[in-house]
Amino acid sequence: MNTRKKGAFYEDVACRHLQQHGIIILERNFRCRIGEIDIIGKKNDCIIFFEVKYRHSDYNGAALAAVGFSKQKRICRCADVYCMLHPWIKNIRYDVIGITDTKLEWIENAFSHIGYSWN
Repeated sequence: MNTRKKGAFYEDVACRHLQQHGIIILERNFRCRIGEIDIIGKKNDCIIFFEVKYRHSDYNGAALAAVGFSKQKRICRCADVYCMLHPWIKNIRYDVIGITDTKLEWIENAFSHIGYSWN
């Protein structure tokens, strides 16, 4: 299975899990000039931006460790674009879904919004 197909497969797994937990999937693979957000969902009045990470095992570290500062920053910039396109959005959060061959880990509020830095 190539990388794109593997990514789509594990995003499907994540979407099914999220839907079972009451998340409404609004969009998948939202792209902007800055990057991409894997899944955008909604629960109650909160819009949730999900990053999905697959690892063969936990040997190389947990999924959250794979979402470094620069990746978080790109996700936040894309979320800013999404929110500009949907001005009704008030509450947001950033979650990470880590999937290995044996488990799925959902980290809610995995990181905070990274604002603009003018330095």
